Amino acid sequence: MRIKVTLALLLANVALFVCIFFFERGRDAGQSALENRNRVFGPEAADIDSLSISGQGTTFRLERAGDAWSLVEPFKWPANAFAVSRVLNELQFLEHDTQFSVEEVERNGQGLADYGLAEPRLTLAFTSAAAPGPVTVQLGQDTAVGNRLYLLVEGTDRIHVVRRSLADTLALTLTQLRSDAIFTIPVFELRSATLQSAAGARVRLRRDQNRWMLEAPIIARADKTRVELALNELNALRVAGFLADTDPDATRFREELARPLHRITLEGNNRRETLLVGPAIAKAPNGVARHIVQLEGRDQLFAIDLTPELAATLANAQTELRDKHVLDFDPARVTAITLASPAQPSTGELTLQRLDTGAWQIVRRAGENGQQTLSADAKLIDNLLKRLTLLEAAEFAVDVPSDAQIENFGFKLPERTVTLSLINPNDPAAPATTLTLEIAQPSRGADPVYARVAGQTFVYRVSSDILANTPLRALVYRDRLLRNLPAGASITSLSLRSADGSTEVFAHTLAEGETWDQVLEAKKLPLEKRQALSALLAQLRELRAAGIVQDNFPETVTVNGVQRPWAWRLDNGVLEAGGEGEPEQHTLFIAERGGGDTQLVGSPRLDLVFNAGQPLIDALWTLLYGERDPGPATETAAAAEAPVAAP
Repeated sequence: MRIKVTLALLLANVALFVCIFFFERGRDAGQSALENRNRVFGPEAADIDSLSISGQGTTFRLERAGDAWSLVEPFKWPANAFAVSRVLNELQFLEHDTQFSVEEVERNGQGLADYGLAEPRLTLAFTSAAAPGPVTVQLGQDTAVGNRLYLLVEGTDRIHVVRRSLADTLALTLTQLRSDAIFTIPVFELRSATLQSAAGARVRLRRDQNRWMLEAPIIARADKTRVELALNELNALRVAGFLADTDPDATRFREELARPLHRITLEGNNRRETLLVGPAIAKAPNGVARHIVQLEGRDQLFAIDLTPELAATLANAQTELRDKHVLDFDPARVTAITLASPAQPSTGELTLQRLDTGAWQIVRRAGENGQQTLSADAKLIDNLLKRLTLLEAAEFAVDVPSDAQIENFGFKLPERTVTLSLINPNDPAAPATTLTLEIAQPSRGADPVYARVAGQTFVYRVSSDILANTPLRALVYRDRLLRNLPAGASITSLSLRSADGSTEVFAHTLAEGETWDQVLEAKKLPLEKRQALSALLAQLRELRAAGIVQDNFPETVTVNGVQRPWAWRLDNGVLEAGGEGEPEQHTLFIAERGGGDTQLVGSPRLDLVFNAGQPLIDALWTLLYGERDPGPATETAAAAEAPVAAP
């Protein structure tokens, strides 16, 4: 029983669906037929390939090539795509409110002149693949009411009453019909560009995947950002005005364009456009200069406005668009940096090496047959690599130097060589390649400074800062983190006294279960000293140097140019995690304060002297010199020192 009901309902649904389908289909067909019946044009308006608009003594003719429209009369020029699209849409969807035949008009004793069609104000003709020949449309006068006009399609003997918007759309001026763009190849499509000035060399640029290269007059890297900015500026150039052939200066301008000030050629996918730029004819107060120009292959002369920046780029493209970076490498590929000074061989050679963990170490010779490794500061190495990547030419000194020039620049014995070992990211097992930067200084200690890359001919003048940024002293690159106690380790004792033991500032050893907070509270110390001792304990847990000064521990130290013994001694015991065994003793010697941000600290255990960081300096100041600090001058003291006015 249930199966019968289900089948009945299923059949009813199918029947309902069929009824709805055919009803809607018939209604859509009827509506489509009604719309098509009101359309003035049929399929011929859907694929128009040429347009001609005549009236009031002017004729414009446009033709389509692919998807692009161009003016071919009164001169050849790209058409305004929006204006043409508006005309095409108006024709394709043009509908009449009513229509009647010419025969009916004549039976009523009237003629085409009564509707403004004997001498139409506008005549439109178009061709289409769907039409056997040209379709000609005449626009007559406006209707008496209704904001409509009369239209006659030749060969149909029918007069249509249509919206007046058609006349408004077709009443285009030459300025509205023509495009004001000059170059039509978008920047992303460009494959090469050639810039040639009357006074300069021919500069050719080529896109190489995601970068730009100079191909002429030399083969070198181009500055991607500057090249694309220049190309965008060229692409943004607009017509400032057209020059009529009847202009008395037209002949002179054409002669000047035979030897153009600039010749700009842009090449894209199977497209090429060349702009010839003549001398400036006018200049605005802001430096923008107006030039008469011509596109190669077109007769029309027109004007453009060049900004001073773009004009300078065009005139000096070889240097303006060239990549000023001396080195081209990826810092992530660097596995080693070797620094040397052939001009001063006694300074030796320093190697900074990246470990598999990503950490860096310093490798230097220790005696004749051995070598010593020290931990390096990764941030300092990263800064060094960053400075090398940002090294720019202040001037392109010479591209192909002679042997005499190389010697005069100082490259026979460079002041510095920096060799980078680079791995292949696609094959890490392959042998590393090397990139060597040579820095020369003809007059030691004075500008100019020159740089070149081994294997390349280019010589650059660079800032002398590069020598200061590539020091040969291993101390400069040493890891500044001297000690970092793990979370389970604890400082069990702290003693700060004079180096000779005569004066004790603070001393305490923790009892079992005792904490430093309890100790500092029990000793009833002033708040400033408690805070300073807490800061000192924190600095001892993570001991960080502001800079390494000396890689051995001496008995005396130079402070402000005077050799002095160490002034203070700081002892602390460290118990490793677990709390078993005897605490390990660490000693730091502290020199007298040398200046606002300078206080030398020595470590016999680490065998070095370093400059304390500011937090450690501040804590030591409060503990060692705080009681002698007079503090800010009081108002009374300031008043007492003020001069007394004469009575």
